[in-house]
Amino acid sequence: MSAIAFAQSPAEKTQATAGERGKSQDRQIEIEQIAQRFKNQETKVQSFRVKTSAEVRQRTGLKPDGPELTRKITTTFAVDERGRIRSTEDGGRPGLVGTAEVHEQREVAVFDGKLVRMLRGKTEFDWGYIGPDESRIPREVDPREYLLHYFHEPLSVTLTNEEYRIAGREMWLGRPVVRVESKPIVNRGDARQVRLLLDPERDWTPLFRGVWIRFGNEGDWHQYTGIETSEHTQTRDGVWLPRHGLYTSLLVNNEQAKTKQEPKIAWRYSVTFEDWELHPKFNDDDFSLEFPKGIFVQDESGSSAN
Repeated sequence: MSAIAFAQSPAEKTQATAGERGKSQDRQIEIEQIAQRFKNQETKVQSFRVKTSAEVRQRTGLKPDGPELTRKITTTFAVDERGRIRSTEDGGRPGLVGTAEVHEQREVAVFDGKLVRMLRGKTEFDWGYIGPDESRIPREVDPREYLLHYFHEPLSVTLTNEEYRIAGREMWLGRPVVRVESKPIVNRGDARQVRLLLDPERDWTPLFRGVWIRFGNEGDWHQYTGIETSEHTQTRDGVWLPRHGLYTSLLVNNEQAKTKQEPKIAWRYSVTFEDWELHPKFNDDDFSLEFPKGIFVQDESGSSAN
């Protein structure tokens, strides 16, 4: 027996459209509420200090079949309410491009809100920098990206963009989560989309944030980068802090996607966080740095006094 399709009347079409519009508005209200929760939580982690240790897998060179190296780094990162930063990083650095060579390096930098002061060396510091370039701050592991930031922007700001929506619910590592997606953005024919997995039972703590790509803006979506966090513990203020983080970037391209090949890893940081301190007591010395005598300092401060 064949099904019979009945055409909707203009009134029914209007009612259906209004219903969909209402659901969309409800979802937007939920997004705004989540953004506000993020904003409240961000004030609680505005100032902190933490240590990390990370194991890094990294492919070198420009080809997917290039050699892969492994290295370890340890870091400390501190930031205060004024946005001042102190960051240290010690451990292996990639050597000659296209090889698995690793060499040891030490870095320390401070940012006083205007200028970055940085020192670098192997066993002893032998090179320095002073200037406004914040990219000089060693941030291979930026703890804020594992808390409530993504691409160096607070998630409360990200979600105020009207292009985000609640896409559904699913399970992630044994926990029920809400999936939030951005509207796909097409660039040079390929579509990209940001996806978040949020834990509503833990005050919407992000358990995953990543970017997907769809080649030619058709067919399947493919993940090419993502940050996931796990083993959270709750502070007295109600903040859920991760014990572990995993930051992965994958080598995906149109040809690999068509043949359903498993993408290779461009890099993967397996991070362990230790000794979280929220709102520690800082003083000006924590964000100052003296240059040893006799080393070369690249001065971009624009001040003759330096």
